[in-house]
Amino acid sequence: MATKKETPEEAEAEVEANASPKKKKLMIFGGGSAGVIAAAFIAATLAAPSKREYKVFEGPWVASISPDNIQTNLKGENHKRFLVFAAEAYFEAYDEQYAAARVQDPAYLSLVKDVILQVSSRRTVDEVNSEVGKAAFREDLRQSIDPFLFPVQIGKTSTPADRESESGLKMGISAIRSNFRTPLYDGKLYLDVPAGTVRLGRGQPTRFDGTEKDLRVEDEHGRYVFLDVSRLTDGFEGEVMIGVHGKTREILLTHWTTQ
Repeated sequence: MATKKETPEEAEAEVEANASPKKKKLMIFGGGSAGVIAAAFIAATLAAPSKREYKVFEGPWVASISPDNIQTNLKGENHKRFLVFAAEAYFEAYDEQYAAARVQDPAYLSLVKDVILQVSSRRTVDEVNSEVGKAAFREDLRQSIDPFLFPVQIGKTSTPADRESESGLKMGISAIRSNFRTPLYDGKLYLDVPAGTVRLGRGQPTRFDGTEKDLRVEDEHGRYVFLDVSRLTDGFEGEVMIGVHGKTREILLTHWTTQ
């Protein structure tokens, strides 16, 4: 009796039909597990909070501290002797262009020229011409200019004078006297408008009544800032960044003449 020859397709169908129920269940269960795992992965991915933006200083870079040479009178001889110099700041920052933008700010130029006059008027021509005296002069300039080149700012404001959009916070009238020099992405203010308190870092909460335009707030190390809390956002409770956009590492003298 002739036997019908099976095609490959028919043989495969017969194997599948004869498979044990247990094996079939295992196959189905395996597919179900993969689906459950995939669904769980997607759900976890969607539920995971996005990472908070964080930046560190980059560089170092160099920028002029003034668009023109600076002339200043020196100590002694009825201030008839004077110094003409040009200098650059050797700095680190979040953005290389930040320092260049600051130098174009008329308020910055006035403040820097004033502080340079204060630094130079305490020195004689002999002091600024000696190697030791010149090094001390550069360091004094660095410490004096840094708060103007990289002032304390709140949040992602464009300039130090801007009000932070979400909280309504702004730097106070005496902001330039702030000695808090923490990088912006590391400094934190904790503002509770309903409670009328603001805290810098891990310092003690400072109370306010909402009319202060120059409120002094200290952190746990005694470093302080001055804040304008006169136009805060009603009901705001949260964390606000505060700090500087860069740091002056050194002042480099590019031109130097005494007469």
